[in-house]
Amino acid sequence: RCIKVDLSSIAEDHTRDILYVKGLYPKVKGDTLHIFVNHWPSRSEGKEISEPKRQIAAETLKHFTDSLFGKNPHALIIIMGDFNDEPSDKSITEGLSALPPVGTPSGRELYNLMDPLYRQGKGTLYYKDWDLFDQIIISGNFWLKTRGVTFNGTEGKIFDPEWLMFKSNDGTLRPNRTAAKEYYGGYSDHLPVYIDLIIKK
Repeated sequence: RCIKVDLSSIAEDHTRDILYVKGLYPKVKGDTLHIFVNHWPSRSEGKEISEPKRQIAAETLKHFTDSLFGKNPHALIIIMGDFNDEPSDKSITEGLSALPPVGTPSGRELYNLMDPLYRQGKGTLYYKDWDLFDQIIISGNFWLKTRGVTFNGTEGKIFDPEWLMFKSNDGTLRPNRTAAKEYYGGYSDHLPVYIDLIIKK
């Protein structure tokens, strides 16, 4: 299903839909995964001007996750994508209400698994400095389960092997982008992020 992000209240503009996919893991009865894939409005106009657009995207998504929790407090939710905001930005912390993964988790809360890496200064794209726009956010229920699909740990992972990187003249390593004014031969100007889910029988 595609979830429309309607920006008409603040701008004559449009943005990408949020992709929503759900499915049962075949070897675990009753474990439905709810996955939301995002690519929120860019910062090309500047952070302050474009921020309200990402706030609308966050609130649109939060409406759906709240609805899932209302139907099933034990919902297993995974939110991922390029948010064009950092884990500390308003769209993530207020619009989506995603929390750092610290302390005892609550099943009906959302936790940003990239927040610890962000606080360590790590990132997935580089422009003058590292930014961490690519994030994975999960519901606390993944930690509370003793069987089925679970998650252990407190952070996600960034895939950053050297063959994905470009070394600039000053020695700085950054993602080797596909193209700019010329074809660079790389893969992307963003690094992939991922998490390892565990199946407990």
